[in-house]
Amino acid sequence: MNEIVETQNSEATQNIQENTVQNEAVKSDVSETENPNEVNWRNFREQRKEERKQLAERERELQKKKEETEALKKALEAIVTPSYPQQPQQQYNPYPVEPNQDEEKRILDRVNAMLDQRDKEREVKRRQEEHAMYPQRLQNTYTDFNHVVSTENLDYLEYHYPEVAKPLGMLPDSYEKWEGIYKAVRGQLSRQ
Repeated sequence: MNEIVETQNSEATQNIQENTVQNEAVKSDVSETENPNEVNWRNFREQRKEERKQLAERERELQKKKEETEALKKALEAIVTPSYPQQPQQQYNPYPVEPNQDEEKRILDRVNAMLDQRDKEREVKRRQEEHAMYPQRLQNTYTDFNHVVSTENLDYLEYHYPEVAKPLGMLPDSYEKWEGIYKAVRGQLSRQ
């Protein structure tokens, strides 16, 4: 019985030694073909890929929580608000009041506030439309935009040229930001 166990142990030891030799041979082949920068770059890309997956998962969870919160708010409002409609109370004034300067000023202020609000709403709408259109403008201006500004190229820029990528990443999302990123990536790729 001991002989069988010893035979099995010696066979297992031989298999482990053979696997170790094979692994070392594979590692030496990989290290001969790839330099440390390529290995680091590949690891960096894999790390970014994993970070993007985690970020997408967190965003999905956050969206789910927001939807749950909204549903709870609506349910709470439905419970708290009375189900019968409330009639606005009107005060009866037996003595009609003629408009005076204070009332005219109040009305003028109210009209001006309404006009200002309308102008602000128009400006917000214009900015939203402009924000929605800048991807199309970039495509029209730079036909190879999606090819140049790919995820891999952005990672490459961030890894090899962080002094260029960091300031561009801090800019607010706009046409100018993405145009700058396109030009930076295009310039770095042409130097390779």
